[in-house]
Amino acid sequence: MEFLPSELQSLVYEKLSSGDMNSVSQCSRYCYSLVTPLLYKKLTLRFHAGIPERGTESALRALSHRPCFHALIRHIRVTSDGTRSWSDGHSALLSIVLSPILAQTTNITAFSTSVSWKYTDHCFRDLKELESLRVQSSHELIWVAWHLSNCTSLQRLRLGVSPYLPMITSHSLSPYLDLARVKDLSLQCVDLRMVEPAPGAFRNLELNLCPGTDRFLEQLEGHNELKSFRLAGHVSGSTLSTFLGKLGRSCRLEELALRIGNCSNNVNIALIRPHFPSLKLLVLDYRREITDPRSSKKFHFHQLQALLNMCPHLEYLGLPVEFRDAQGRRGQRKDIMVPPLLLRHLHLRGHCVPMDRTLKDAKYHLKCLRLDENLTLFVDHGSRMQKHAFGGDRFAGRLEVTQQEKHRFCLDLYML
Repeated sequence: MEFLPSELQSLVYEKLSSGDMNSVSQCSRYCYSLVTPLLYKKLTLRFHAGIPERGTESALRALSHRPCFHALIRHIRVTSDGTRSWSDGHSALLSIVLSPILAQTTNITAFSTSVSWKYTDHCFRDLKELESLRVQSSHELIWVAWHLSNCTSLQRLRLGVSPYLPMITSHSLSPYLDLARVKDLSLQCVDLRMVEPAPGAFRNLELNLCPGTDRFLEQLEGHNELKSFRLAGHVSGSTLSTFLGKLGRSCRLEELALRIGNCSNNVNIALIRPHFPSLKLLVLDYRREITDPRSSKKFHFHQLQALLNMCPHLEYLGLPVEFRDAQGRRGQRKDIMVPPLLLRHLHLRGHCVPMDRTLKDAKYHLKCLRLDENLTLFVDHGSRMQKHAFGGDRFAGRLEVTQQEKHRFCLDLYML
């Protein structure tokens, strides 16, 4: 390894876990000098039931004993297993612990937190990525707005406002959210009625349960660079149809997720047909009630078959599928004609029948799909989610659904 160029060595070491990098750093002085900046480049603080995990304790201990490592930090990430286990006391203690670290850190380029942490005493002018997923006060929202206005390199924003934040507070502060530089935008429960869409072009756009979505989409211009569009909430049919028509004429999406509430009809396939040749991810879930997956408008399996035939590069598909007809009979395998697929993940959304029956029906039909590799099957069961690996002609076992998969594949059933 020492004979390789240092740039190539860094690329290799960046693929290692923090534990492996720590072991490599102890091999020699050369490895220590090369790996240490990578080891402390990203500071990840994980909490379980409000208690820091072992890796978090070790990182904070090392940073407190060696202030020279503070300047190496570029990315700060704070996560917790659930918001109920996080209190204002945790926020206060974390601020006390991190204050000396943040005071000496001027080169932070990415900041991410999934907890309501009162971090508003520190600002980072060089931010390129900002994630704040549990904003619960006006001070936190003002802090986010400051960075949008003052960070010239900020291009990625994920912002989630607590539904319990007073509407008047969210409504009054929303006009100060400057999105002019943002290319990758994800908003949840953010009041868009006073937010002006940026004149530039988004590459990725995600809007979840945001009041004023209709107005935002109507005024949004410049879709040429859009590659991913994800929408969840109540949107009028005319607004959605008009916007999808614009997208069909101006760009070719690779990811499209539509989870729409208050719907009496299913999606108009003609509106999204222009994107079929390029789509890698597709989620279609039209519901009578947005937070109730049982109200999803289901597709028949022959419609699923048609979508697979029209989307040659599709890797993930999320659909509410009905495997049986009105008489409770399965379709005939001889009628299922699907070319070899790249499909890796399938989510059967909104299922309200016994799990055993769902898995048997899925196995019966999945045998007809000529898959190059194993397929991961996600199945709703009431308020629960199950993940199964399907290989060959059988299910290989039940797996755990990760938080990354929930966000990437839009698996949050109730969208809360």
